[in-house]
Amino acid sequence: MSCKKKLRKIFPPHTLRNRIAKKIARKLRLLPPHHVDVRYLEWIEGVEPLCWSPTIDDGYMPLISIVVPVFNVEETFLREMVFSVVNQTYGNWELILINASSNKKRRDYTEWCEGIDDRIKVISINNLGIAGNTNEGIKQCRGEYVSLLDHDDLLAPGALNEVISGLQLNPRPQLIYSDEDKMNAVTEQRFDPHFKSDWSLHLMRQVNYLNHLTVIEKKLIDSIGGYRMGFDGAQDYDFYLRLIDKKPVIYHIPKVLYHWRAAKSSTAADFSNKKNVLEAGIRALSDHLKRNQLEARVTSLKDQPGYYEVKYSAKSKVAIVIMPSHSANYYAEYVRLFVKTQLKSIGSDVEIYSNNLKANTAYLTKHKMNLSNIVSDNSTDYVKSVLKKSQAETFIFIDAAILPKGKNWMNDIAGMSQQCDDIAIVSPILVDESTDAIIDAGYLRQGKELIPLFKGYPIKSHSPFGSALFTRSVDQVSGRVMVASRSVVEKYILPNKFNTSLICDNILKDNLKIIIRTQSVFNYFGDMHYKTVKSPSFSPSLTGVRYEIGLPSVIRVPKSGEDNA
Repeated sequence: MSCKKKLRKIFPPHTLRNRIAKKIARKLRLLPPHHVDVRYLEWIEGVEPLCWSPTIDDGYMPLISIVVPVFNVEETFLREMVFSVVNQTYGNWELILINASSNKKRRDYTEWCEGIDDRIKVISINNLGIAGNTNEGIKQCRGEYVSLLDHDDLLAPGALNEVISGLQLNPRPQLIYSDEDKMNAVTEQRFDPHFKSDWSLHLMRQVNYLNHLTVIEKKLIDSIGGYRMGFDGAQDYDFYLRLIDKKPVIYHIPKVLYHWRAAKSSTAADFSNKKNVLEAGIRALSDHLKRNQLEARVTSLKDQPGYYEVKYSAKSKVAIVIMPSHSANYYAEYVRLFVKTQLKSIGSDVEIYSNNLKANTAYLTKHKMNLSNIVSDNSTDYVKSVLKKSQAETFIFIDAAILPKGKNWMNDIAGMSQQCDDIAIVSPILVDESTDAIIDAGYLRQGKELIPLFKGYPIKSHSPFGSALFTRSVDQVSGRVMVASRSVVEKYILPNKFNTSLICDNILKDNLKIIIRTQSVFNYFGDMHYKTVKSPSFSPSLTGVRYEIGLPSVIRVPKSGEDNA
């Protein structure tokens, strides 16, 4: 075994152990500060300059108030942040520095920054914590919109101009956010871009993917009373979730407008620097769910700081419908295996339906409390018979080549379908049972072509378009596992005779969501050809498709109005 393979075995990728080992190695200068992705640097050089909008010189040009809480930041970093604002191509802004530094030299330097430009205002206060300091800055804002900026980060020169371009839209956005990347604190080399989703509520309930750059209508901020105290470490997450509850018009600018400096004390470098962030994030998300009258339990994902799992509770009866197979013998084996392995985890009151099951009378009698065998000639008639016989309001359709991975899967995936009124279909992510490579994570439509998301990638892949484990809104699902309400089955599934393309198109026309629930993972045992690939870095061909210049069009806004990360 090679040395590299041994290290991968001791420090598996995408684990806390791996991240700690890399951090120690960087401190000992055994590794460079950050991975150098040449392809991203080439993209910055050759593509990004072509993305910028023309400078706005008429139309709606509101004052934007930029609020920056400052606390003992290095003078060089503060100066560079200030000049990234001063050098904006859009000029109608004010910069409010909330000076709460305890170090006299740095406090004095912050006050000196007021003389750089007459649009800069410094407010010196005693430190009230990040939430309190930000609130003090918001009180001083004169602008119609407020932008939030960290004291050591940078704006792209055209950032505010892009925001103003977005504000020309109708309806006018109340909350705007953009893509971002990180910047090495020493070399200022940019790396780790995040091309974000357009607005996705269900993704936001998993991770605060908005981050930076955000620009928010001042009236909207005032309506929730600004930041809440007691959420330091996750104050932004709590703030955004409370804003979202007001159902504002949200707009995503698909351009990298913000550079997050990976400084020694920054969460861009090491999330663990804020010790209370996980607990505060769980409380913020739990409060949001309660405000929306959703019954769910929030936990943080193991080895994934800042990622949360919302485990919804099923509130009504569920029926599992095992779809027909071309092989009667194989189908009988599968049904027996499903009942044997899943009966304890799904509970004794769950209905299970099979079609033309070749099983002896003794077996059917033994499981008659759970298993019902329906004889029918085709899938449509089979499901119609199930609906007539079943008392359930939620149905889980499963192909005869799939088994859930883990326990308590049914309550969660059915609970999400039952409690989220904007969702028509929920599907899990399907993986190869031997390699954990992704086989099915839904599809996005690009022109006339359907693009399979992350097919063949490791399940914990991280890409410029987010993690493969991000909850996603998609344009189409394969139909191998679908969770839907009785009304969705009757309105969309049965009339289209299980044609997933027609089903999904009609769902999107009605502005309902099709969700890939990536925290629900199923093993697939069927025959599907795919190629396993390495975990992706920046690439213009994540799914094997060329993206249009400047914007990965495969990650875009479906007609439903919700996109994917």
